[in-house]
Amino acid sequence: MKISAKSTEDLGVFLRHLGILLREIADSVTIDLYADSDVEEPAAKKKFEEYKARVKATTEPPRPGFWGRLTGTKDPFMGVPLDLSTDEGIEIFSLLAPRVIGCEAYKDGKVIFSVIENENIVWLDIASQEAARLVDEARRDGASTLSLAEK
Repeated sequence: MKISAKSTEDLGVFLRHLGILLREIADSVTIDLYADSDVEEPAAKKKFEEYKARVKATTEPPRPGFWGRLTGTKDPFMGVPLDLSTDEGIEIFSLLAPRVIGCEAYKDGKVIFSVIENENIVWLDIASQEAARLVDEARRDGASTLSLAEK
């Protein structure tokens, strides 16, 4: 199903609630630390820069070109594991997922959440009742522009 919002802020409110659910049900969450346009909102920009610096400090840079492909070195900023068991992980998720080129959550090898290069739409594969509950909670927290579509 599709959840959309007319503002990134409203989508962020929804993603805070979704992050708490994913903390309980997802086997893994990954985020791509690239954005098609500059991350400008101050809190999101700060988290984006901090998280990217943390990843850079803890991973070996990929080898460029042919040698990188030959040795299987992956881009350290693609498919970065995101730990939602902490409040910081939920904050990173809610601030960055709608602003980067990709973020996914998996359960039993199946994608249950995805946002790809779009600030205002997320795709979910969870029970309709659960999605409706999350939308209602986010609306109560001020996310007035959310809509849910079964398709």
